Amino acid sequence: MIRAANTYQRELGGASPPVRLAFNAALRLAHHSADRTLCVSRGVAADLERNFGVGGERLVVISNPVYDARMAERGAEPT
Repeated sequence: MIRAANTYQRELGGASPPVRLAFNAALRLAHHSADRTLCVSRGVAADLERNFGVGGERLVVISNPVYDARMAERGAEPT
């Protein structure tokens, strides 16, 4: 299993063409070799599907939790 936390295309935006080509090939190989890729958002999953051909059952989305101020308040409450 691989964990994907960023959209790779965005990360590679400023890279030179040879670096992009090598990185794209390595990503395709890694993600197609894995049984599953855990994505932290639907956007990350869409990037892998659209730009690297990874899809179907290989992609699992488990969104990162969102922190809000109420969590700190609740954490201070007695259990």
